[in-house]
Amino acid sequence: MTQYTPPPPPGAPTSSQSPNDLPVWQRPWAQYGAVALAGLVLGVVATVGGGDPTASSEYRSLERTVEQRDGEIAELEATNAEFDAQIAELEGAVEDAETRASELSTMLTSLEEAAEEAGVVGADGDVEPAEEREAPSVSETFTMPSLVGMNLQLAQDSLQELGSYFLDQEDWTGDGRRQLIDTNWQVCAQEPAAGTETSIGEIVTLWSVKLSETC
Repeated sequence: MTQYTPPPPPGAPTSSQSPNDLPVWQRPWAQYGAVALAGLVLGVVATVGGGDPTASSEYRSLERTVEQRDGEIAELEATNAEFDAQIAELEGAVEDAETRASELSTMLTSLEEAAEEAGVVGADGDVEPAEEREAPSVSETFTMPSLVGMNLQLAQDSLQELGSYFLDQEDWTGDGRRQLIDTNWQVCAQEPAAGTETSIGEIVTLWSVKLSETC
């Protein structure tokens, strides 16, 4: 009776075939190496994927960089807000200056008309000799009013109504700030003092602070 011998598995070397005659991927050492490499890759993936990404030094460094950039952006936004406020204040100052210029132009026209009516200036615009014209009726002096506590703009208007246009404005705190918008300031002190008989050509000095401040 003949004994049955099963055929070899696919790719297995025959009794007459050496392992070196097989393709590279079918050789035993290549198969063992592939299994070992796969285990190594799986171990690395498990180590990297299973750890906490926030615990890595690279992540912490990136997080600090983002926080630093956020701080710089916040500083830039604050600086832009300050610039916007300064621009708004300058625009208000320009508008105020334009209004004052318009008022002065109207006042100049009124003075020219008054001078013509008083005979100081002839109809042709020539100045008449002093001996041929009458003395002006406008008073050369005025009694200085009390301006302390008033809004700086209102104090200026009060002086101009009395014929005084020579004004020196100072910062009461001594910081040398300029009063760009007069309506935002209040008078703390004045020179000459209230009640003084003052010439319309004398310089009046007003010291002031902002409305939110105290003298």
